[in-house]
Amino acid sequence: MLGLCLSLALSMTPSSATLLDAPRLEQMTLPELEEERVRLKALIPSKAGAIAVLIGAPILAYGVIGLLPSLIGTSMTTAIIVVTIVVAAAAVVAGIIWLVVVIRDGIVLREQIAEVDRQISRARPYAPPPLPPPPMLPVPGVHAPGFVPQVQLARF
Repeated sequence: MLGLCLSLALSMTPSSATLLDAPRLEQMTLPELEEERVRLKALIPSKAGAIAVLIGAPILAYGVIGLLPSLIGTSMTTAIIVVTIVVAAAAVVAGIIWLVVVIRDGIVLREQIAEVDRQISRARPYAPPPLPPPPMLPVPGVHAPGFVPQVQLARF
C-alpha cells in the first residue's frame, strides 16, 4: 500500500508553477532573469509541514484515541489500541507521501533555477578579475625592525 501511494505521488505532475520555456528565457533581459530566479526561489516548498505531520500526527492520534477509554469509561482497550495503530499508520503514510511530493517539487524547482542561472551567466557581461595590487617597495631611509627567528632545541 505504501509503495502504491509513493508511486502515485511520484507520477503526479509538479504542483508548483513551471519554468518559462527556454526560448522565452533566452529573450529575457538580465533584470527579468533575476526576477524569474527570485520568483522560482519563492516557490520552493517547505518541508516543515510534511515533517510535522509525519512526526506529530501519530503522537496526536495516540494521545487523543488513547484518552478515549478514560473519557467514555469503557473497557474496549483492544479495539482502541487497534484504531490508534491504524490512524497513526495512516498519518505516517500521509506524511511520507507529502514529504516525497515536497522534495520532488523542490528538486524540479532547483533544476529550473539552475537553468535560469545559466541564462543569467550568459547574459551577464564578463569582466576579468581585478589585478592584485603591486608589492610594497621599501621606503629609502626608513629601517623597520625585522623579526629575527630564534630556534631553541630541547635537551633531554
